[in-house]
Amino acid sequence: MIFLNPTHQNPTGSTLSIEKRNRIIDICSKYGIVIVEDDPYSLIGYDDNYIPSLKSLDSQGLVLYISSLSKILSSGLRIGWISGPQPVIQRIADLKQQLDFGHLTYPNYTLRNYYYHLDSNITLHI
Repeated sequence: MIFLNPTHQNPTGSTLSIEKRNRIIDICSKYGIVIVEDDPYSLIGYDDNYIPSLKSLDSQGLVLYISSLSKILSSGLRIGWISGPQPVIQRIADLKQQLDFGHLTYPNYTLRNYYYHLDSNITLHI
């Protein structure tokens, strides 16, 4: 497994080019390496040079995409998400339930309502 901050990497602020992202996907596909893409900073870019996430380039289900609102809205707002293959997500959800007995619901419902007003086709499970 490899863990990457491909966009606005902390602490350097560097961003992987599309060529390097494609190369990483190719290498990981060849060797069956899982990628964890940590992407809390892509929403705060200062330029218009959009580069697709590793997750969006992945056609084989190798990338687990994680992100958070803690960096862009409020450091006390502990809301994050993960996207990946359903069996992996289900296992992570099971582990979370076993470890913490739940989470604060008010911030999660606030976020869900915010995104619903942006696009009613978005489904967020809390």
